Amino acid sequence: MSVISYLLRHTNQDVASRGYTAAMKKVLTQTNSGLVIRGLTPSLQKILSSRRVLLISNHPNQAEVLAILAALPQRSDYYLVANHKFFSILSAIDHHLIPVYIDHQSTEKHVSWKLRLFKIFHRQTNFNKSIAHQKNIGSIALASQKLSAGALVQIFSVIKDATKEFSPGVGYLLKNSQSISKTQVVMIHVAGTSDLDYLRLLPFLGKLLPPFEITFSPAYTASDFVADTGRATANNLEITYRAWFSSINHLLTKPTPGFRAVNRSYLLFRTLILWLFTTH
Repeated sequence: MSVISYLLRHTNQDVASRGYTAAMKKVLTQTNSGLVIRGLTPSLQKILSSRRVLLISNHPNQAEVLAILAALPQRSDYYLVANHKFFSILSAIDHHLIPVYIDHQSTEKHVSWKLRLFKIFHRQTNFNKSIAHQKNIGSIALASQKLSAGALVQIFSVIKDATKEFSPGVGYLLKNSQSISKTQVVMIHVAGTSDLDYLRLLPFLGKLLPPFEITFSPAYTASDFVADTGRATANNLEITYRAWFSSINHLLTKPTPGFRAVNRSYLLFRTLILWLFTTH
């Protein structure tokens, strides 16, 4: 835990003094984690740096948040719609976060052991489904206000399971914003993350794990997606996202033999631990 505390403390200092982009690039360097960025053309870089943008990304694990922040331009008006559990981990970045309350959406069997351990050391208030829903409505409304004011707002379309439908909140965020004709939508696909990302904290093991891969879509005109309801708007966004992903899927790096060996070892170790806990 001392290694994690050291890294968090110094990363927080770097965010405060240098910004989130430089701080996260440093974390990737310190953990020997590669970063491959595709599709970030000079014109798209300019849009992401100064324009009103809704940024939509998949969310297969947790470490992709670091990689995305390292790939994005530094902005004072960048906001990430994020699980409220992650507030105050890096206090210097909290003002960039808009909380959502989604714990009620996961059953215990779907909660990873890493997240359970995280909850032990970083406790936050839990809310029932009704209260969480009302808080989420307020958070999506706040995200819409930030987007209307010209900010770059990032939201994850689905959590973990990429086969699920886009959350309606994505659609309501866009539909309820102002000046939609001046808003751009950019999509991101993240690859290279896994349940083994915590091993990047150990010296040199990051070199055995795949590089993080961030692929950017072209910028789309937001008004092309807006429909009569938030859910219908989310559906329009999902159709475009999946079509775009199909067009870039062949570019993604396949796992290396080293990673496959580490992954097999992890699965064997996890199976052994589960067996010990359930049979003794």
